[in-house]
Amino acid sequence: MIFAVTDIETTGSHASENSITEIAVVLTDGEQVLDTFHTLVRPDHEIPHYITTLTGITNEMVAEAPTFEDIADELLSFYEDSVFVAHNAGFDYAFIKKAFEAVGTRYNPQRLCTVRLARKILPGHRSYSLGTLCEAIGIENEARHRALGDTMATVELFHRLTLSDEEGIITASLKKGSGEQWLPNKLPQETFLKLPEKPGVYYMCDEGGKILYIGMSANVKKRIRQHFGGKMASERRQTFLKEVADIRVELTGTELLARLLEDAEIRKHWPPFNRAQKRPIRHYSIYRYADQEGYNRMTVHQVKTRSSNELTFSSLSDAKSWLQSFVHSNNLHNEICGLPSDGLPRPTVKEHNELLQAAWTSLPVAEEKTIIRVAGRNAKESGFIWLSFGRLRGYGFVPYDAVVASDEDLEAYLQPLTESELTDSILRSALEVQSA
Repeated sequence: MIFAVTDIETTGSHASENSITEIAVVLTDGEQVLDTFHTLVRPDHEIPHYITTLTGITNEMVAEAPTFEDIADELLSFYEDSVFVAHNAGFDYAFIKKAFEAVGTRYNPQRLCTVRLARKILPGHRSYSLGTLCEAIGIENEARHRALGDTMATVELFHRLTLSDEEGIITASLKKGSGEQWLPNKLPQETFLKLPEKPGVYYMCDEGGKILYIGMSANVKKRIRQHFGGKMASERRQTFLKEVADIRVELTGTELLARLLEDAEIRKHWPPFNRAQKRPIRHYSIYRYADQEGYNRMTVHQVKTRSSNELTFSSLSDAKSWLQSFVHSNNLHNEICGLPSDGLPRPTVKEHNELLQAAWTSLPVAEEKTIIRVAGRNAKESGFIWLSFGRLRGYGFVPYDAVVASDEDLEAYLQPLTESELTDSILRSALEVQSA
């Protein structure tokens, strides 16, 4: 097996808005060097002063260098049938993959990260950055922060890893589904492999246990795989993946409960990498008024806060959809009720107002208590979601052998959950499906 140990220098820290300025690739069989490829690259972006200070590469040095397009065919041939290896492989691979895509070439090799490998094969070091680790184990690098110098240091590190790999970790890491090719550097493979393929809420944490991101899925393991297997282009995403060191999971039995719990947990912890719930939520109500002719009209309008006395929605599209369904199901006049005209003649004021009033008063009133029965987290229990006057109160799980003869008995298993505009919308949709 041939390994293509790679290092690059770039104009910045993320692939989405930066370019490669230097690339070095060394082919090895794991024991000795077979061939070397090295060149400066003329980037699409100016090299910032702080990058020049770090690497020594100036804009003048790359002015006459080949572009990535100029070297793409030769580089691809050099990489052919080899395993891509780099220290913090996600960073280097993101840039190289993007550069190949820009010239119409797909590059998706097997990959190994020497950071992840070193954490397993050489445990116990305070830091696994290339410079610190090489100093700790006696690898010299006289050209740090230059592609060829760092590549040669990584080659020597990789050779030592192969010699010390008594448990076959490198071979196991190349197996399909192992996750080693795309898992974040600090996240143990065992943590990923133990993730459930069931509905639940997951918490991605850093080394200190701080929650970085909260999500939900009907299949937690599959969703986590999507998180880590996507494109690593933005600076925010790369920062996130560098910090993830652990994943905790709360099973919920159903996707519905997972959605409700996710919303409550995000609002409780406000993780730095969750964005959606941090946006201001707008509220839309169905407003009724009488026009100058005496017709009782309906329209959707934005309000500052929710009101228990109005039909309130968390999105304009939900409010309009409800209004359209209400008007059509009750044979009301489109234009009078705030919808586009269908060309039908207007009824009299009396006819319309009586029909609208009858339809409005027939709307279901939220019951003091509604229990939605859901699946449990396992075969030995059942779950429930408790609503009070249409608003979320909490949820719970009841063992199948428990005796529950009354609401008081059921309430003993209730775990309170705070409601929000989003949970109202989720529950409204769930109840509509349930009653359909």
